[in-house]
Amino acid sequence: MNRAIAILCFGLACAAGGVSGSAIYKDVKGCSSAEAEKCGYDFVPFFLQPKLADDAKGLATQCTLFKGQLKCGENFAVKCLDGLPKGVILLMLRAAVDEYDTFCNTTHPKNKEYLDSIKCINQAGPGIQKCMSDMFVALHRASKAPDRQQIPYSCCYYHDFVECAEGALSSKCKLPAAKKFFNDIIEHVFGEVLNLACSKYKKGTGACEALPVLPTKDDSKARDKGFIDPLAVIASKLG
Repeated sequence: MNRAIAILCFGLACAAGGVSGSAIYKDVKGCSSAEAEKCGYDFVPFFLQPKLADDAKGLATQCTLFKGQLKCGENFAVKCLDGLPKGVILLMLRAAVDEYDTFCNTTHPKNKEYLDSIKCINQAGPGIQKCMSDMFVALHRASKAPDRQQIPYSCCYYHDFVECAEGALSSKCKLPAAKKFFNDIIEHVFGEVLNLACSKYKKGTGACEALPVLPTKDDSKARDKGFIDPLAVIASKLG
């Protein structure tokens, strides 16, 4: 439903320079890329499906699935990661949990906001899904960049997604409240991390435009990868 809960779709199991997810996991049983992927990522809106639940019953079912996957991801991060990768992943997953806790709660005002907005947002679903897919592949590409460039490329690809998703939403959904709902969640989930990591790489500054174009030869491999593993690799470059 939003670019935020995309959890920075970092979609590759191996980063540049031979660093892999397995290299940053603790040497503990159950700490592997395969285990990370078992948590699932339906919770990333518009990644697997072009629409989200648009009634109370469907939302309840959706919330149960999404919150279970997020809890699995949290447990994996606590058990298997240390330092910056652990901190970044937990920060973003827990921000996503906070958002789901509000609009999944039938007594919270955001529950009504969700139900009032989602049919309009769903009209833009196929377009947002295309934006999401493109970002997923682009961030797979970013994770192959030299170590010091992974964060800049990731930030710039994320900003590309923001523009793409906002364009898709504006073309199909004219409801101001729906657009605000969409953007508020994004800012909450990603704001704290992105304000620190991406301050130098924003659209219009020329910084993103100055980055060399990355090779696309491995883009097709991104489809076989998930989220926690490559996000942990890229987060390790924040220090």
